[in-house]
Amino acid sequence: MKTILTYLKKNWIIYLSLASYFLLLVINAVGYAVGLPSCPISSFTGWKCFGCGMNHACIDLLKGDVAEAYGHNKLLFGWLVFIPSWIFYDFRKYLKSIKTKL
Repeated sequence: MKTILTYLKKNWIIYLSLASYFLLLVINAVGYAVGLPSCPISSFTGWKCFGCGMNHACIDLLKGDVAEAYGHNKLLFGWLVFIPSWIFYDFRKYLKSIKTKL
């Protein structure tokens, strides 16, 4: 347990950002309109980037509407595999670095 807390202290900004974003998505999925930021690339250029529609896709996925989520942004399902894999990899790397120090 101590190693997990030490790891979170080291990477607190990343996990705080992820947790805050997830909380905003859950609040939006429940039905309260929280102003999520719009895409600055789309706002400036008018072109859709790879992240456009990700907020809507996450909210639809939290509501259980997988087809609608896929329609908003197809990369969401890649991110759902990538982010937990990256967290697992980073934590294992941290555990190995602790073992080598001992």
